[in-house]
Amino acid sequence: MDIKNRRRYESIVSLLALCEEHREPIKATPLGTQLLDQLKSKATYVADLFKAQSNGRNAVHDAAAKRQETARRVRKSATALARHARALAPTAGLAIELPPLRKTSHQQLIADTRATLDAVQPLADTFKAGKLTGADDLAKQIADLDAAMKDQSVGRETHVGASATITEALNECARLAAAIEPFYLQAINGDPELTARWNSAKRVGPARSRKDGATAPATVPVPDKPAADKIA
Repeated sequence: MDIKNRRRYESIVSLLALCEEHREPIKATPLGTQLLDQLKSKATYVADLFKAQSNGRNAVHDAAAKRQETARRVRKSATALARHARALAPTAGLAIELPPLRKTSHQQLIADTRATLDAVQPLADTFKAGKLTGADDLAKQIADLDAAMKDQSVGRETHVGASATITEALNECARLAAAIEPFYLQAINGDPELTARWNSAKRVGPARSRKDGATAPATVPVPDKPAADKIA
């Protein structure tokens, strides 16, 4: 669906380029002006949606990598903190009970390591006297892991939201392009070559083989992050 929508967007950009070549006769009437302006605006909106979709996808990828690395640090730090707490508790005359670090979800890891921090709290003065920063380091790492999980969720929502909106926006672009077609055809006075260019630009899809066996020119791919100024 994403590839098809990119081809649909490319088609709209091509139709707009043809209209720009004959903008004066098309905009000679209020309706022609209105339709052309609306199509340009909606196409710019689609370009922004593609950019948001790409940004969301990249944010998910980056946050996922950060999440995995941070989770490893959290587990390593929590294991070390628990080991040190067990060694120092008898010296401090304390009896502490440490929770297990279960190997399930990252959400569970956060819950378990926060429980570990609570369990070693009676040793806070001992850690401070020994200039041991394990508890403080773990608290920061837990916050970093939680932030990475939230960033991943936000990026996913951005990507999915933009993807769902793109199709609807492209449907509106197609409606506007169909409405502006008679104004374009009138502007070119039935020129067969320009009419063929319009019909070719309307076609959405990959290149198809010709009847004579030759291969039709391949459609130029739309950039991953289409810029709005290409359709201004």
